[in-house]
Amino acid sequence: MSFNKETYDEILAKGLCAGLNSDSGQVCIEAAISLALGEGLNDKPPCVHPRISALTITLNDQRWSSSEARAIGLYKLGLAQLGTRVGDKYSKYSEIENLMRDKIIKRKVLPVLKTIYTEPQYQEELAKFEDRSDLLRLRNFTTFCKQRFAIVIGLDSLNSNLYCYYFLAALSNIKLLQKEDPTLTDEDLVYVADLITETLEELGHSNEFDSIWKKQKETTYEV
Repeated sequence: MSFNKETYDEILAKGLCAGLNSDSGQVCIEAAISLALGEGLNDKPPCVHPRISALTITLNDQRWSSSEARAIGLYKLGLAQLGTRVGDKYSKYSEIENLMRDKIIKRKVLPVLKTIYTEPQYQEELAKFEDRSDLLRLRNFTTFCKQRFAIVIGLDSLNSNLYCYYFLAALSNIKLLQKEDPTLTDEDLVYVADLITETLEELGHSNEFDSIWKKQKETTYEV
């Protein structure tokens, strides 16, 4: 099955819509891939792993500032997905959500918690994340706070959303913890799109469009 990048580029140049398609002729990112494969209008491209497709559809259907912003933000991710479906639903790509969750905890959650819980006993507990950043440690920290009657507003919701792989809701939780507007911006959505492509690269994924969606080889990723 051949992927026509010219068709893909032409479709995205028109912008992308939320949902499968729109009256204006726009489609979603997964439908753009399917059309470029000659598969017709559908949001289940046969060469994309179902978990990755589900993550991308969720991103696609968020409230981007414009259809053009949606297309720009998802362009690389669309190309990165190609070839991730290898016939085994339990392939290495099935682990992508767990890897993404750990990255969000280390990069987004921990820095915020360190600014909120500044007392020595909490900082000592947070330091344990340096060894391993995962959901279990975050839950343990939440329990630690509760046992000391610390404010945990938002932490339970954050734990729940990360457990269910609701990454966008988790980002909103993080904003609330910082007393910010929880509305997700284009920048937030692009962050998740880039996180998916980064994790795909770490999992060893490669396709003919590596030079477009992969970061430079000298880049060293952190968990």
